[in-house]
Amino acid sequence: MIALERGGAWHLALRGLLELVPPGGWVQVDMGAVPFLRNGANVMAAGINDVDEAVAKGALVWVREENHKRPLAVGEASMDGAEMVIATRGKAVKTLHFIGDSIWDFGGDD
Repeated sequence: MIALERGGAWHLALRGLLELVPPGGWVQVDMGAVPFLRNGANVMAAGINDVDEAVAKGALVWVREENHKRPLAVGEASMDGAEMVIATRGKAVKTLHFIGDSIWDFGGDD
């Protein structure tokens, strides 16, 4: 399994998240955000419709879509979870890893 390290904190890469699906540390986006995330875009606050409010600014988080709750990306929170829920503008998560990037490609053949 591949993991990402940032500032001494470790986080599962997407393939690990797909297998283990941790109960916390997630940010949920609406389906309108999904095509942008698939291309590596950052997560904008306007696309967030739910969040684990324990998420803290600077923490590594995983981004999931609203229908199936499946992981789409891993990133660094640019604001606290409680702020993400009420914000309507700005970058909420800086994307570090997404489906189809070089880390994803390194992990398997699908």
